[in-house]
Amino acid sequence: MRTLYFNKIHVFQSVRPGDRKTGEELYDEIIQPLKRKHPRLLGSLHILTDKRSFFDILENVVAKEAREEQVFPILHFDMHGNSHGLELTSGEFVSWADLKSYFISISILTNINVLAVMSCCYGAYLVDIIRPSERCPLFAVIGPSHNITFQSASNSFPLFYNTFFDTRSGNEAVRALNAENNGEYSYYNAEFLFIKGCNRYYTDLADENRLQKRIDNIMKEAKIPLDDSKKRQELKDKILDYRPFFERFRTYFFMIDLYPENEKRFPITFEDIIK
Repeated sequence: MRTLYFNKIHVFQSVRPGDRKTGEELYDEIIQPLKRKHPRLLGSLHILTDKRSFFDILENVVAKEAREEQVFPILHFDMHGNSHGLELTSGEFVSWADLKSYFISISILTNINVLAVMSCCYGAYLVDIIRPSERCPLFAVIGPSHNITFQSASNSFPLFYNTFFDTRSGNEAVRALNAENNGEYSYYNAEFLFIKGCNRYYTDLADENRLQKRIDNIMKEAKIPLDDSKKRQELKDKILDYRPFFERFRTYFFMIDLYPENEKRFPITFEDIIK
């Protein structure tokens, strides 16, 4: 895991009436003792009921602290979920897309120092908000790609956080998390997701049928005969020259234009994309 800077853990809980309050348990039994052991560590527990309270905390607490107090957050979500988003106590549904702008704002303020820990079914699908042509919303996502039980969450995340603080290693903490749960939790960092997204973009770009249709459209618009093989090859070579797109995407996604030090922090190369 590349360097993640953080100094606060936010626990967000929004469960159904009658459910076990695993977010409160985690905060009281694990985060509070960690705060006492590590005096510089901050923590907050947020009991959410509806969308309005959820978005208000993201904007007026998490983002505001990042902007005014240089707080770098771990965001821990204890909720019900599916592959499209999160369910709140009110019964309202928050899609991954609903969260995207909040995460991007916080990520810009913290120089990509936002870790999302998803203690909810299908939480790993949060990665769907990440696009290589946009700003990076998260340093990494940790979560399952299927259903989990309250028992799994209750047993797993105390071990994750204790291992994280004992070893100072994110990789060790994720390994401990998966040792307890037969590998059901995934860890996706921004670099992996950027490479995957760029690779998918490049693969789509190079699809022969799509490529030829694109060349046809360009030539028709320019009133060039479709059977001009030399011009077709020139256009094909130009379209497939992906390197300028990659450099532009990388600079914008990893905020190198805002934080020049990210040039070395995220040393992705064009060769990583075309492997």
